[in-house]
Amino acid sequence: TSVFVESAVMSAQHYKELIIQEKETQREIAVAHMKEVFKQIDGDGSGFITGDEMDIFLEDPSLRKYIGALDINPDDARMMFRLLDKDGSECVDIGEFCKGCLRLQGDAKSFDIHVLLFEIHRFLNKWSDFTEYVEQVFSAVQARDTKPTP
Repeated sequence: TSVFVESAVMSAQHYKELIIQEKETQREIAVAHMKEVFKQIDGDGSGFITGDEMDIFLEDPSLRKYIGALDINPDDARMMFRLLDKDGSECVDIGEFCKGCLRLQGDAKSFDIHVLLFEIHRFLNKWSDFTEYVEQVFSAVQARDTKPTP
């Protein structure tokens, strides 16, 4: 029985390593494709994608299919561009593009939804505290300004 248990443990470890290796290979292939897509979108070869270049790119039906094959919905590409453009510069470089596309691939997982709900709840609590503070300050200023002057 110890030989069987040892064999099962080794088999499970090997299976785990294969899964990790397969995921990494899939990621590398996806990044290579994303870099190719980036080059196709970057019409002027500047090393940056602009919103206008993204719009032109999405007018080509075959390129829309290609970006769809990367598990990114082409109809959401303009919003995707805004999500990728973290600094609001209206330009996205290849690193931002690949990192963002990897993050945006596929459907939202339950974990993603719960993180979002948690962040929204936290924001609403802070917003509530802030509005209470503003109301208190406003009331104090209003009370000070409505007092009769002697």
